[in-house]
Amino acid sequence: MAGRMCISLLNALVRGNVIFRNQECVRKSKRVVLISRCHARSLSSISTVQPDLSSHLAGKTYSDLYELSVKDPETFWGSIARERLTWTKPFDQVTDCDLTSGKINWFLGGQLNVSVNCLDVHVAKDPDRVALIWEKDEPGTEERITYRQLLERTCRLANTLKSYGVQRGERVAIYMPVSPMAVVAMLACARIGAVHTVVFAGFSSEALAGRIQDAQCKFVIHMQPRCEGRPYLRSEGPWWIKQ
Repeated sequence: MAGRMCISLLNALVRGNVIFRNQECVRKSKRVVLISRCHARSLSSISTVQPDLSSHLAGKTYSDLYELSVKDPETFWGSIARERLTWTKPFDQVTDCDLTSGKINWFLGGQLNVSVNCLDVHVAKDPDRVALIWEKDEPGTEERITYRQLLERTCRLANTLKSYGVQRGERVAIYMPVSPMAVVAMLACARIGAVHTVVFAGFSSEALAGRIQDAQCKFVIHMQPRCEGRPYLRSEGPWWIKQ
């Protein structure tokens, strides 16, 4: 029922039908994109700074690490961040915090990509390691997705979003059932610098409208709710692109 409501809701939004009491969100939301497996492009390479393996944490016991985190949190967290995360630009300062005023800043001057840290670093080490196990409704129909597969799907969707005009810093609503493609959608947004907001797929049209409006989303990603078969991609026009 929720899936059918999603399709009717988003199709009507694309056609410009009056389906919300408050139509402001319809005008503000530029496009509705129904996506699952999208057109393939080559994987994009992101230049990164490799982790610093000469860490202050090497050889320390749990008790040593705990003591260091309490006595010298800047050294502790700086070492953790340099060793465990991959940076596109190294940070200059670990923290700039003032609990009295509520100012909290971490890793000043640094830049990283969440998608790279979630996927690329694992693909480089063990690409065939299982990243996701999707337990479907029917017993015995689980799907295992490796880091390599997850990265490929993420890059394809990221390239598709870019081809539809999604820009860095723009808000994207993800209105999808629980599935690997919902994870792909989040990682794809992070990969191109878009800001995503996940909306529960069972919400009513008014609840969805309010969240699109409040977040000022320009795009909505939705997946055809089918356990089998191939989903579709849709833009503002009345046409479908079957992938």
